[in-house]
Formats: sequence, structure tokens, C-alpha cells
Amino acid sequence: HTDLPVVVYPNRGGTWDPGPKWWIGDDLPDGLGPLALELRFAGALLIGGCCGTRPADIMAAAAALHPAA
Repeated sequence: HTDLPVVVYPNRGGTWDPGPKWWIGDDLPDGLGPLALELRFAGALLIGGCCGTRPADIMAAAAALHPAA
């Protein structure tokens, strides 16, 4: 618990394979939208995306967090 702003930037949930240097798996089949809502509810102020996220994931997060926008 903290009073400081929390920033999160989850990846798509895959596992990094250091041999071929790529991500394996995809644990966010519905995109980042539902997870963004959970993260906001948990207190995240800024929500982005990291490894494996795509523009569609960021758009899904924005749509979930700001449905009227």
C-alpha cells in the first residue's frame, strides 16, 4: 500500500525464450482492456504496455478506461 502514484506496464503474459530471443505464449487473449480495468481498480494511475503489447492492446485499454472517449 502506498500513497505514491503507481505506474504499470504489463507485457502480454508470455514467457521469454532466451535461445531464439522471442516471446512464447499469450496470456491476454482479450487484450489489455480487462486487465487495465483491474489495474486501475487496484490503484494504478498510469497504465501502459511492455513486451509483446500491440497498438490494439493500448487502444483496448484506453477504450476500457475511457468508454465515452
